[in-house]
Amino acid sequence: MRAYQSTFSVDGPVDEVAPAVRDVMVDWAEKKHRKKLGPDGLGALAPGMRLQPHPGLELLMTDTREELEDRVFGFVVVERHGTNSWASQVMVAGGPRLGDRSLIVVETDSPPSPKDPLRPKTASVPRFVRTMLERFECDDAGIRLSNSPQVLGAEDVPGLLEELGADDHHGLVLVAGTPEGRPLPAWTKFIGNITKGTVGQAATYILDAEATAAFNGLATAVAGGSAGGALFAQDAGMAPTLHGQAADDGARHRLLAAQTLADDKLRKKAGQVLERRIRAFTNDRELERRTRRYLWILGQHFDEIVFRTPRQREIGPAAAADGASPETAPAELHARVEELTARLADRNEDLDGARKELAEARDKIRLLEQRDAKREQDDDALREELRLRTDERDELNVDYAVALDDKDRALGRAEKAEREVQRLRTVLSRIGHAEEAWDTPEEDEPDLAQPSDWLELATWAGNGELARALPRVDFTCDWDRALDLDDQNNLTWIATTWDILRALNDYGRARADESVTVRNLHEYLSAPPEGFRTVPRGRYKPTESETVENRQRYRKERTFPVPEQVPGRDDNGRLYMDRHFVIATAGIVSPRLYFHDATDVPDYGKVVVGYIGRHLTNGQTN
Repeated sequence: MRAYQSTFSVDGPVDEVAPAVRDVMVDWAEKKHRKKLGPDGLGALAPGMRLQPHPGLELLMTDTREELEDRVFGFVVVERHGTNSWASQVMVAGGPRLGDRSLIVVETDSPPSPKDPLRPKTASVPRFVRTMLERFECDDAGIRLSNSPQVLGAEDVPGLLEELGADDHHGLVLVAGTPEGRPLPAWTKFIGNITKGTVGQAATYILDAEATAAFNGLATAVAGGSAGGALFAQDAGMAPTLHGQAADDGARHRLLAAQTLADDKLRKKAGQVLERRIRAFTNDRELERRTRRYLWILGQHFDEIVFRTPRQREIGPAAAADGASPETAPAELHARVEELTARLADRNEDLDGARKELAEARDKIRLLEQRDAKREQDDDALREELRLRTDERDELNVDYAVALDDKDRALGRAEKAEREVQRLRTVLSRIGHAEEAWDTPEEDEPDLAQPSDWLELATWAGNGELARALPRVDFTCDWDRALDLDDQNNLTWIATTWDILRALNDYGRARADESVTVRNLHEYLSAPPEGFRTVPRGRYKPTESETVENRQRYRKERTFPVPEQVPGRDDNGRLYMDRHFVIATAGIVSPRLYFHDATDVPDYGKVVVGYIGRHLTNGQTN
């Protein structure tokens, strides 16, 4: 499964670049696998060869010229550990049509992730990629790729904005403004540490103080305003306002706000989220047609190497020996013995060749069987994904129907309230209070806006904004579990979660309001009081299944910390929670929110949210 992909071009014709890249790959492989390769290293590896110096290591190399003098060089390293295998491939291609530039494509495949079999294990940036970025001027359709951030001045901003508006580069562009009073060298190093996992797949630019001011003046839509102290990403083809985007579109480009970068607890996690987002974008981006053709040629040659059948040795029939009579002269007998000895040696040589061919044939069969097994495994994974997607669609249809019903009820309540307001205004006017009847009350403080992603929600929890916005909800959840949902990049999930949290907060308000009669959450969701937020009742699950209730390991997984004011805590300050909300039904991820209703606890009266994250294990997921 594709875990890393980088595509760029370098200065120099392919006949110069290919040998240089070969040296990089050989040097990297020899340093990494010194013990497995032995004292001679890769001295025996030549184009068209397959070398397997160790059961857990295999290397292949090809170098060919095609029509129109296009040259394609490829180097593959396959590393096996048990049943898992990792494959690193680099291709260098070029020819008359590319002129004095050469194309390089790097691909790394890894085994499926144990957490999500439909996704690959995370792979770090290959060391040989960093070496190539140091050795060559690597360009991605106008974007300079490097191992560290590049500092830009005010004169560079127009060109940067042009790059942000382009849609022909394979990777992404990251832009960080310099916060006021922060030394530029220290800030550059700081951003470099956060973005080190994006090397080869994104270009990171640091704006100095003058460039930051110029950027903010020309592209106010990016992140809704100031770039100082924040880190933004610009997708290919998603340009700032001066290229015609809406002003509120900047929220789609913001990745890391200044307050997130300043938070010691969130900064490392933020870097991981950034890396995963860029990996997902770059690995799935469709390659240019010429690049796909070069990769196809490379694949054909590698298949030929792996499945090549050695030339059959010509084995002629054994010559019939003339009968030798006892009367045959000794000299003739000696000659006959030598002839037969030579023939026997030839037969032994032929037998050795046949044995070698047999072993190679068995290897070929084994590889074919492995390929067939892999294809069958992939087919099973696709069928399972189709089933999950079908289940997700059915669940979404139900959620949609529930939401429509809830919307109709809300509209009915709103119309009823509007009629009541008009009636009361008429009554007040008749009794001489017309001014009060039509007086507009002062607006309350605006609610905290919906978070743009999970990282922003976690940031609010860390800096106290969440507690101020939702005073009737306590959060004891591990925010790392929520941040793992960022891999899915689903904006609907964060919106649904925000609706659930606001409904829980209003439920806590209703329980504390003596003028409102609400006995429990089920009653609240079934018939919410006027002026209080709610969510469709179908999302609320008051209990778990019997399988979960009766198995200790499932109960332990659903035991979360609670404040000391909450009764029923165990010695570790934790409490089993079975009540939860369905955020979404999406395959094996299907995020959930678990909570404990402590609104009846005197001098506390809150809902405790103990978990937000992927679907926890149960009898069906195991």
